[in-house]
Amino acid sequence: MGVTKTMKIIQAILISLCVFFAPLIWAKNIGVIGEVYPIAEFDLLVWMTSKAKALVDSGQWQKIMSQRLAEMKHYAERPSPVEGLSATTQRRSWFYEPSLVMPKNASDSSGHVLIAVGTKLNPLDKIKLDNVLIFYDGDNPGQTDWVKQEIIAFKGQVKLILVNGSVPDQQQKTGERVYFDQAGAFVKRFGIQHIPAMVIQEGNQLKVTEIKP
Repeated sequence: MGVTKTMKIIQAILISLCVFFAPLIWAKNIGVIGEVYPIAEFDLLVWMTSKAKALVDSGQWQKIMSQRLAEMKHYAERPSPVEGLSATTQRRSWFYEPSLVMPKNASDSSGHVLIAVGTKLNPLDKIKLDNVLIFYDGDNPGQTDWVKQEIIAFKGQVKLILVNGSVPDQQQKTGERVYFDQAGAFVKRFGIQHIPAMVIQEGNQLKVTEIKP
């Protein structure tokens, strides 16, 4: 390993150690308790540098970093499942209108009001959702098979969104790009409680349907 690379690693470890020891800087003086003895000079930076170098030389630091990278890769491919969802047992549909109300005036650089406070805006009045959004559990074979049928039915105009399962595994099985609803941001917004579910634009609204395959 080159000297420059080794020094960079040591610096990274030193930063980590500094973060760990930072609270000690703010320790409160509570006075003297018991007999006082002289303390030998101790250079914390030298000590941390030696510890960091020992980690690098022993290969322990590389092992730690490899483990962290493996954990990050696993999470990227299979994030934490969205909680609170169950399989659909009865079909139901409702409409979601993504409108917002202006909280204050939107003005140009000259102060002219472009959009007044209280104005209701619906982005679907101006744009069109080209793809059908499909939310499903990738670990459920029945739902995966159903998704494949929907891909054909909608001629590939779909956006597949997992709430559980492996992203690369589903991309291989469906032949489509697959996303993951991190922390359930979209299912919460649409009010989805059961999966699989589908979201499709109808006029200036979104029709949300929980489907029993």
